[in-house]
This record gives sequence, C-alpha cells and structure tokens, in this order.
Amino acid sequence: MEQIGLSVCVADGHPLLRQRADFTTRINGGYGAVREVCDLILEAKGELDKHKGLSI
Repeated sequence: MEQIGLSVCVADGHPLLRQRADFTTRINGGYGAVREVCDLILEAKGELDKHKGLSI
C-alpha cells in the first residue's frame, strides 16, 4: 500500500486496511468497487464523459 503512492480499500475490506488506505470505496468488493475507482480517475483526468457507458 505504501509503495504505489495511492492505496485503495473496498468498503467491506478489513478494518486495518481501511484505516491505512488513502481512499475507501463506497461499494463493497465484487460489486463494482474497481469501476468506482476507475470512474474517479477518469473524472479527475477530465475523461469520464468520453468513456461513459463503455465496459471491458
């Protein structure tokens, strides 16, 4: 968590990890938490609208 520069924990992650994370998702793991983080990154870069509705 310390080597990456941005640590993220899912909403239902272990309490110790949530305490140390820079960001905790609103969504539980397995229910779109990674998508939530990706959307936040795209939004911060001003690219969310360009990718809205796309999926892998």
